[in-house]
Order: sequence, then structure tokens, then C-alpha cells
Amino acid sequence: MDKANWITSFIEAERLPPSYADLAVDYFIPYADELVLLIKERCKEGIPLYIGVNGAQGTGKTTFAKFLSSYLVNFYCFNGSHISLDDFYLTKTERQKRAREFHPLFLVRGVPGTHDIALAISTFKKLKELKSHEEISLPCFDKASDDRMPTENGPKAMGVQNFIIFEGWCVGSRSVPSTDLALPINALEKIQDSEGIWRAAVNDYLRQDYQKLFSIIDKLIFLKAPDFATVLKWRSEQEEKLTLTRQKDQSHTMSNDDIARFVEYFERITRDNLKIMPDIADIVFEFNSDHQIFSQQL
Repeated sequence: MDKANWITSFIEAERLPPSYADLAVDYFIPYADELVLLIKERCKEGIPLYIGVNGAQGTGKTTFAKFLSSYLVNFYCFNGSHISLDDFYLTKTERQKRAREFHPLFLVRGVPGTHDIALAISTFKKLKELKSHEEISLPCFDKASDDRMPTENGPKAMGVQNFIIFEGWCVGSRSVPSTDLALPINALEKIQDSEGIWRAAVNDYLRQDYQKLFSIIDKLIFLKAPDFATVLKWRSEQEEKLTLTRQKDQSHTMSNDDIARFVEYFERITRDNLKIMPDIADIVFEFNSDHQIFSQQL
């Protein structure tokens, strides 16, 4: 299959707008071809290239990671894995314990402090050491039940890994000086974290444990939204698409008010990413409000 037909098939399978083809041809594939050279060098050393993808909710980071992974496999015959930070959430029981011991807001998954960093580091180590014909089970989180799936029901990784794509809304993010946390930035922080305990703990987790995990990343890609207001808009549009795929089961559907409250958990780090990530990432794909890339920064 040639690239044009493959892109069309990918767009149809992922239910993407036709304009995604322009992003793929003009931006994503040229950068993927650059990564190929690095992956080939790593193949000589027998170790995978770790590719991080950071993007706020609704930016399309998961779709981009799927695209990149599929492209590298189909056109270069590499073997690799696509893993989401979401799949390393603490179990519901573990989050309930953290909520009791530290702060009630840790019950809601998403922010630093709600992931099993030891599991993530262990998983990446196992992937790095995989030999031909060896297989491991990868963690997988079921958002419908808000808990981790049994290992035997999760995806598998087999054989020597040439690349590993690791995507998540705060992958590669940095902590901020504690003085920046003094004032609440939204209603969630003002009402439910009036003493700043939760946001200080989130910042501490991000500064310590999460940097140990992010240090494995060789190349970091940032999908940059125009601003935080657009992030909220895109997250709402994302929910509308999810609602259509759920058909009769609407038990987990979020209203616009629900989404606005939920996004407040991520607002502080997301706003900081919009400011600092362009100086941290190896490449920045900058989107306009219509979800089209208008700038690429290396």
C-alpha cells in the first residue's frame, strides 16, 4: 500500500476529518522519517528509542501516537509499542487510600500523584530487555470501571523493541517553584484546596518521582494548543464524539459543566506547559483554534 492510500485508511479507521491528511503529509511523516535515522542507530546498539508525546486534553496526542507507531511499523518494519500514561493509574483502592492519607482530590485520577510510577519504570525496563519471541503483558486501565484491568486482559508486547512511544497530557512536564502555588487559579483550588495542600503535593510528585520516569525519553514532541480556553473547547468536542460511539450507554457521559469542572484538575500544569514546553520539547507542532498546524518549531 502506498502512503496516500494508507493515510486514507488510517483516517477512515480513526474517524478523522479529511484535513488530517494534510497534517500527516506536511508535518507528521517528515518528522517520523527523521526519527527513523535515530531508531536505526539505536537498533545497532540493541536498545529502543523512547519517544515522548505531550499534549493537553483534546489535542489529538493519542491519535498522533497511533499514527506515528503505525507508520513506523508499516513502512519501516520496526517493532515497537505505544503506551499511554493513563494506563499506569493507581488502582481505585490505592487512590482511595491516597485520598484519605493526603487529600480528597487525589481520588480523581489524572494529576501527578495518581499514577504508579514504579510500575511504569518497571514496564519500560522490561520492554527494553525484551528478546526475540519473548512476550510481556502491558498494563491497561479501564476508564469505564475507573480501575486497572487484569493483566491477562491487557495488550501484549513481543520481541525486540525498536521504539517506544509514551504519550500523556503531562509527559515531560516540569514542576514549578513553590511560591507559584500560593494563589489558587480556579474554583477547584480555591474551594477544595484552600490551604494549597493538594497542589503542593502534586507539584512535589511531579518534581521527584515523575522526573525519574520522564528521564527515559530521548525525543519529546509537544502538540501545542493555542490557549487554555481552546483546550476546554476541544475537550468538550472530544466528549461529543465519545457520546456518539457509546450509543445507548450514556452512563459515563459528561455535561459541559462536568467537563469544565474536570479540566480544572489539569489547568495549572496545562497552563505551565503552554509557556515552558516549547523550550523543553525537541519539536513543537503548534495548532490554531481549528485544530490545524500553522507552525513547527525544532
